[in-house]
Amino acid sequence: MRKKQDRNLRDLLKCIIRTKVPLNEGKVDGVALYLSGGVDSMTLGFLCNEMGFKVTAYCFEIDNNVTADSSSARRACNMFGWGLKIINVPSENVYDDFKRLTKLGCRKKTHYECTWPMLYLFPATKEKYIFGGYGADILYGLSKQACMHYKYTIELLNDYRAKRFADDNPNGVRQRENLAKRYNKVLVEPYMDPIMPDYFKDKTWDDCNQPVQKAIVLREFPEFKEFGRRPHINYQLLAKIPEHFETLLAGDLNFNKRTRIIDLCRDHYELAKNKGDAK
Repeated sequence: MRKKQDRNLRDLLKCIIRTKVPLNEGKVDGVALYLSGGVDSMTLGFLCNEMGFKVTAYCFEIDNNVTADSSSARRACNMFGWGLKIINVPSENVYDDFKRLTKLGCRKKTHYECTWPMLYLFPATKEKYIFGGYGADILYGLSKQACMHYKYTIELLNDYRAKRFADDNPNGVRQRENLAKRYNKVLVEPYMDPIMPDYFKDKTWDDCNQPVQKAIVLREFPEFKEFGRRPHINYQLLAKIPEHFETLLAGDLNFNKRTRIIDLCRDHYELAKNKGDAK
């Protein structure tokens, strides 16, 4: 039996998927792929193709404004024959949606921003199994914090990976779990699997990201030679989600007269926790 360290990343991801989706029971006609058109979600689309799943990709636009993500998702679906559903997120609802996000247990600014589109994606998703590429950036060490402080030695990078995955809510996974439960869905997020940090523990930052970002996975997915690749950028920034949340500073939600959304988010989390409303 091959050791898990000897597996290539593509095979390891497929192995994880097999533990989460009943491939041999004839019960899965199609799967949903939350697609940005970036490297991580695209790898899961390629694997779904290889494993025989019918893929329907979902992405979002705020007020129907096309972004680099939604444009890339359209191109991917045309190229690889996937279905596509573009879900609109109306900015006029941001006030009420902020309250909904608080009840979902959002604590950090990133939890609020990254979960906002999920309020619309989950109820629109027809398939039971939802694939997402969340968590991969932790493994590659591509956050600003990782690049500034943790990329220089394998020990530092592994410390970063361990701390992030030990967090009680890495990448807002608790909110997605709550929504999945509410809508009777099954999350398939292979990069969040507990085995992944162990697989990456002997991979330096350069191993993962040289000569280009996420080179380690690009080498194993030749499909990117046809599709191309996009440099890493957080989807909430591409969609300008922070700008929409900034408008809340001028309203009655800002009862402490904060000047930063990060503080407003913290205020509402603490208030909900004290009331017992946060999940």
